[in-house]
Amino acid sequence: MNDWIDSIIQLLRSEFGSQWFQAFVTTQLVEIPIYIFGARKLPAGKRWLFAAGASSLTHPFLWFAIPWESIAWEPVDYWPTVILAECNIALIEGVFGKSLGVPHPFFWSLTANSASVLTGILL
Repeated sequence: MNDWIDSIIQLLRSEFGSQWFQAFVTTQLVEIPIYIFGARKLPAGKRWLFAAGASSLTHPFLWFAIPWESIAWEPVDYWPTVILAECNIALIEGVFGKSLGVPHPFFWSLTANSASVLTGILL
């Protein structure tokens, strides 16, 4: 267990890990209020599970499962990959919201993810 924790700490201290953590916090700050509003008719527990859980489940996958280093940082390769990845993430988060009974979960997922991507671009 300590090896696993040490690995996480080492990752977060790396440049890539630090970038991920900053992006994750930014994503949460942008998406949670949108998801809270979208799930406002649900009980508080489900509302917060959706709001904090959606990107907590998908954000690490987006950063760590896609081999970003092997993708050329040219717009012709990078942006289509980002768009495809974000569409998949929005779909997964929409399915998560639907499973919790969120009204119009795909609308809220697309809205939240669009807002966080735009925020990331502007920062």
